[in-house]
Amino acid sequence: MSSESGRGAPTPVLLAITSLRRGGAERQLIEIVAGIDRDRWMPIVALCDPTDEYGLQLDSTRIHDLRSADASTPMTGVRLARIMVRERIEVVHSFGGLLNFYACVAARMTGGRRVVSSVLAGIPDRRDVTLERLSRPWTHALVVNSVGIRDQLTRRAGYPADAIDVIPNGIDVRRFRPLDRAERDASRTRWSLNGPTLVVMARVTAEKNHPGIVEALGLLRGAGALPPNATVLFAGHAPDAALRETLDRRIEALGLRGVVRFLGSVREPESLLGAADGAVLVSHYEGMSNAVLEAMACGTPVVVSPGADRDVVVRDGIDGVRAAGVDARCIAEAISRFFALDDVAREHLGRTARARVESFTVEAMVARMESVWSRVLDRPPTP
Repeated sequence: MSSESGRGAPTPVLLAITSLRRGGAERQLIEIVAGIDRDRWMPIVALCDPTDEYGLQLDSTRIHDLRSADASTPMTGVRLARIMVRERIEVVHSFGGLLNFYACVAARMTGGRRVVSSVLAGIPDRRDVTLERLSRPWTHALVVNSVGIRDQLTRRAGYPADAIDVIPNGIDVRRFRPLDRAERDASRTRWSLNGPTLVVMARVTAEKNHPGIVEALGLLRGAGALPPNATVLFAGHAPDAALRETLDRRIEALGLRGVVRFLGSVREPESLLGAADGAVLVSHYEGMSNAVLEAMACGTPVVVSPGADRDVVVRDGIDGVRAAGVDARCIAEAISRFFALDDVAREHLGRTARARVESFTVEAMVARMESVWSRVLDRPPTP
């Protein structure tokens, strides 16, 4: 076994995730790979789907294709086991759902491996609850990014709260920062922003609740409560073609064609967040949202739902605006309160938001993850 404190060869760590499409768990894995101490740890990545939207192939990290067609299957466990043997893996860290279960199966098949599992987006259905219960005897550490998810696992899957490591997401507070006046003007010109602007930095999927936002905007338009030239930008890819078509029809029916714009994936979110007046995330459920933290780091206040911010990082009227729920009327009321803010009040929210998240650094997140790996290496493997 590798020694600690940099003595001896680095310890191989297998990081298993569905894909490297843009998302919160994927971003965390990228940050871990980039930030860990390479004298102590040797990261090896395993993917069900080799699609890489982050360019990790440019890194020296070894990457294995699990050939599981964008989903985990029983063969995923077999392939993980083969990788563990071939790469002499000592710690496997899996990121969510079926992969957590199959990583445990693979570790048990090969013996002597420690398993760290991450749950970063909650356990929304019974299948996920069952998988976490089944995985528990073989899991050496369970990592979540939110107190809300910890409480969910305790309540629904029977995990003791003190057996769960809560490691908040880390963000690059140097990259995501408030823009000065000249920078902000240039960014608004770049994104063609002429009036009050909100940005929804999220994949266009059902759980992110874009339909609720569209219906809320329809209520505001019908009540004459949308400011002139208001724009709401949906910044994220839309993997569900049927949902996108439904949204397009509702946008047309509600007279919102000039209000809502679809941008697709954005490669420089910090520029868009810095140019916008506010951000919106009213998901049905989240872990700790990078989108919320990054907007706040840019000094951009956020409108959030309870499910999008279980840890209450956004305090109502202090760092942003909290909606009472996820239905259209609750979202409309929250957006209306945001648009009612004058420039002074909005800028004050932005300053307090920035101060609130300055401690959520990538370096702190990576260091705490490394400490979990070190701890599990000191424990005997599950027989």
